[in-house]
Amino acid sequence: MLIAPDQIDGPEQPSVALEKKRRAFDPVKRKLRELKLPYVLSYPHTLCVEVDSKKLQFSDHKAAEAEFMPSRNSSMSSPASTNSLID
Repeated sequence: MLIAPDQIDGPEQPSVALEKKRRAFDPVKRKLRELKLPYVLSYPHTLCVEVDSKKLQFSDHKAAEAEFMPSRNSSMSSPASTNSLID
């Protein structure tokens, strides 16, 4: 029997755990729509964003939040600073 990685997270059904991971990106997706930046939430839970002709990839919603939703006291950092670039 094969076990998918999202089945290892705990007693929840795999689809529930996956949905929670995907929903964690919702605030970032709202911000990206405000900024009019194209994005795709790929399966299973990877956010792909295009900024200045560069494609960025986030598998962790916290990294995406840090990139696109900085605190009020700091300005937005360079999009390529803390994430994966896709060629």
